[in-house]
Amino acid sequence: MTVETPTKANLSVFSDHQEPDPVTFEVLRHRLWAINEEHGTTLLKMSGSPVAVYAQDFNPGILTPDGEWVYFGPYVQFINAGADAAVKWILEHRVDNPGIKPGDIFITNDPWVGTIHQQDVVLAAPIFVEDELLCWVTNTLHMYDMGGITPGSYCPAAKDVYDEATMLPPLKIQEGGELRDDVMEAWLRQSRMPNLMALDLNGMIAGCRVAQRRILEACERYGAPVLSGAMRKILANAETVFVDRLQQIPDGEWRDRSFIEVAAPGDRGVYYNSLTVRKEGSELHFSNAGSSPQTGSINCTANAWKGSIVAAINPALMYDQLFAIGGALRHCHFEPEEARINSAVHPVAVSNTSPCLALNTIAVANNTIGRMLAAGGEAKERVVVSTSMSTYAVDIYSGINQWKEPYGFSPLDSFLGGIGGFSFKDGIDNGGTAWGPKGMGPNVEHNEQSYPILYLWRRELADSGGAGHYRGGNASSLAVIPHRVDAVTHDITAWGMAVPTSTGIFGAMPAAPNRITRVGGSNVLDLLAGGHIPRSVEEIEGEPSLIEQRHEHLRQEPDDVWINWWCGGAGYGDPLDRDPEMVAADVNKGVITAEQAFASYGVFLSDGDGAVVAEIAATEAERAERRRAIVGRS
Repeated sequence: MTVETPTKANLSVFSDHQEPDPVTFEVLRHRLWAINEEHGTTLLKMSGSPVAVYAQDFNPGILTPDGEWVYFGPYVQFINAGADAAVKWILEHRVDNPGIKPGDIFITNDPWVGTIHQQDVVLAAPIFVEDELLCWVTNTLHMYDMGGITPGSYCPAAKDVYDEATMLPPLKIQEGGELRDDVMEAWLRQSRMPNLMALDLNGMIAGCRVAQRRILEACERYGAPVLSGAMRKILANAETVFVDRLQQIPDGEWRDRSFIEVAAPGDRGVYYNSLTVRKEGSELHFSNAGSSPQTGSINCTANAWKGSIVAAINPALMYDQLFAIGGALRHCHFEPEEARINSAVHPVAVSNTSPCLALNTIAVANNTIGRMLAAGGEAKERVVVSTSMSTYAVDIYSGINQWKEPYGFSPLDSFLGGIGGFSFKDGIDNGGTAWGPKGMGPNVEHNEQSYPILYLWRRELADSGGAGHYRGGNASSLAVIPHRVDAVTHDITAWGMAVPTSTGIFGAMPAAPNRITRVGGSNVLDLLAGGHIPRSVEEIEGEPSLIEQRHEHLRQEPDDVWINWWCGGAGYGDPLDRDPEMVAADVNKGVITAEQAFASYGVFLSDGDGAVVAEIAATEAERAERRRAIVGRS
C-alpha cells in the first residue's frame, strides 16, 4: 500500500531537499545510523526490563514524512517492520483530528494498523522543523503482558481478538511535548504487570525524545534541506544496490512451505504456511497462495506477514546498506490472499503471531529467498537457510514469588539458537538469530535472582541442528526447578513440537523440533541435598512426560524438573555430500552424536588415538547404496 502524504493546511511537509556533497553525505549517513542506535540504547537503558535487556526484543527506526523507511535498527528486525504502516495510518486518519503537531508521540498496539500482535507496542513521533514535517522516528517493543485471558497475553484458547489483549488504535501518549497521564494510565491498566510495562513505555518515550533531539541538532549544524536530501540519497543508493543485485538473478519463481500444528487446545490439525517469490526484472512479488485458511489462534495479519518477509530480505540482500530497507521495498510487492493464516481478517485471534506465523514466515522466506539467490552467481554466497526459532515454544512462568509478590516471565534462553547452514560453510552453534543481530541469551544468575527458579543446566544440545552438506547450528537446552516457592504455574503456547519447522534446502534435513519435558516426582531435591547437581535427565529418577503444544495453568511442584529445548538451524545441501572427516570432527567435539553421524550422514566411525575417525571406504559404499535407493524411489 502506498499512501500519499496529506496535502492539508494543518500538516505542512518539508519540501526543500538539497543533495549533500559526497563527504557530507557519508558523515550524515553514519550520523543518522548513530542516532538510530542511540535511540535503541536509550530505550534499553531506560527500560531495564529483561525483554529489552536480554532479548532486545525491540527496534527503532527513521522514516520519511510519508512513512518510507530510511533505517531499521540492528535489533529484532520483524518487530518494527510494520511501523511504516502505522505511520501511514496516522497520516490517513489523524491529520484533521486530533492533528499531527510538534512534540506529539502516537502509540498503538493494533495488528491491523502496524504491529505484529497486541503485545508489540509501536510509538511514532513526528519531527518538525519550523512547523514543517521533516521525518518520523518510531520504536516497537514487546510487552510482557497487555491483558487477555492468559498471563503474558499469548492466548492459545482465544476464539477471537475479544479474548485477547485490548487493541488500541493510534492515540497521543505525548502531546505538544507533554506526557498525557490519562493515556499512560489507560495503557498500564490493561496489564497484570503495570510496573514493568511502565519501565518499557518510559524507555520507549525517552528513545523517541533522544532521536528527535539528535536529528534537530544535525539540522542546526548542516541545515534541514541537506539532512532531508541525505535521507533521500540513502534510499536512492539502497534502491540502486538492490536492483543491481536482482540483475544477477534470472527471472523465475521459487517456493517454500512449512507446517504449523495445533491451532487451538484440543485440535490435532496441521496447517500450511506457504510462500512464493516471483522475480520479474527488477521487481519481486510475494504471495501466500497455498496457505491454509485462517483458524484458531495461530494467525497473523497481512501486515505482520509482510514485516516478517522484510526481516528476511534485509540480511539477505541489504546487508551492507545499514538496514536501509526502504530502497528495496520500492521494488517489492506483497500480494496476500485474504483470510489465510498469514493474512487474517478481523476479528480472528492473532496474539500468537510473533512466536508462530511471524517467526515461521521468516524461516520460509529465508529458504525461498535462498533458493532464488542460489540461481544468481555471486548472490549464492549470501544464502543462509532457516535459523533457530523458526517457531518459538512460549512457556509463561507465573505465580507468587519468594517475596510474596506476583510475577510472570518467559525464559528467553531460546535466543541462544543456532544459525542455519550457509551455501559455503556450516551454520553457527548458538549463534542467535539472523533476524535479531543483537539478541542474546539471558544471564542465568539474573533469572535466578529475579524469579523463583533454580537452573540445573543450560548447555548446547547435540544433534539439534539440521544435517546437510553444511550443517545447521545447534541450539541449547535448559532444566529448572522451582526455588523457595510452593509451585510454578506454566501456560504453554508452542509449535514445532511434533512437526519440525526449521527445514533445510537442496536435500538438507530439518533441525530437531522444540520440546518441553516434565520429570514429575523426581529425586532432584535429594540429589541437591547430597551435594550432587544432575547434568542430564538420565541422572534423574522420576516420571518423565512430554508436554503438549497447548496447556493452561499447568502446575510444577518443587520436585518436578522442567526441561526445555528448542530447534536449531536447518542444513544446506545433501548430508551425503558432507566430508566424512568433518562429520568425525563434529562427533569428537560433541556437536553431533555417533548415532547421528551414521543415521544422517552415512558415516562409519572407528576408534582412533583418543578420538573417532571416519572409515572412508565403508562410508562411500554406504552412501552409494543410499543414493541408489533414493534414485529408485517412485
